[in-house]
Amino acid sequence: MLVRSIGVGAATAVLSCVFAAPATAAPAEPTLAAAEVTVTMRDTGADVVRSEFRLTRPTTEATPIELLVPHQRDARIVSVTTPDDEHDLAARSANRITTELASGTQEYVVEHELDRTAQARAVPLVIPDIPTDRAARVGISVALPAGQRLVGDSMPSFRQADSGGDQVTVEHRGNSLPSTVVADYGSTDRLSLGTVVSIGSGLFLAIVVVFWAVGIRRKERAEQ
Repeated sequence: MLVRSIGVGAATAVLSCVFAAPATAAPAEPTLAAAEVTVTMRDTGADVVRSEFRLTRPTTEATPIELLVPHQRDARIVSVTTPDDEHDLAARSANRITTELASGTQEYVVEHELDRTAQARAVPLVIPDIPTDRAARVGISVALPAGQRLVGDSMPSFRQADSGGDQVTVEHRGNSLPSTVVADYGSTDRLSLGTVVSIGSGLFLAIVVVFWAVGIRRKERAEQ
């Protein structure tokens, strides 16, 4: 009798394993496939940033995403608008903000506003704290204040894309998403450090050539 019970139990266990429902696979971790960031810089420092993010595949369930909020003394993020909420940071600070993407989401938009001082040229970006695909496509467009142009260092590297009227727009294309954009702008009468160095080098070379020519001339006269 004991042997029969053991046999029945073993058979039941085997059948349970064979016909058991397959385990549900864990949802894939969200991965950034592309980002398009548009920065509008203003003379007042009230800059606006719009970031469009695309995942490698749609979410299969409601998925929380953490957004990194970088802090800078001269450029403070005062508000962030996510797909599910608006975050007022004027009276408080936060290193991270959590937004929840609905099931089936592959693209979402995050906007934030800044309070930047007149001397600052760095604009912090609110970016998702998720892995970035190796083949990710990242585009950054910066509209400079009216009447201004790039005169100094920039990060990442930019090229002038448009100059409609008196407003210059510069662009960058790459594969990584920075947490800060630097666009050192100024009026056309402001010289950048590189320009100053170039002019100084040119003047120094001209002086050397003049002294060399004078020396050669004096030597020729002495030999006559």
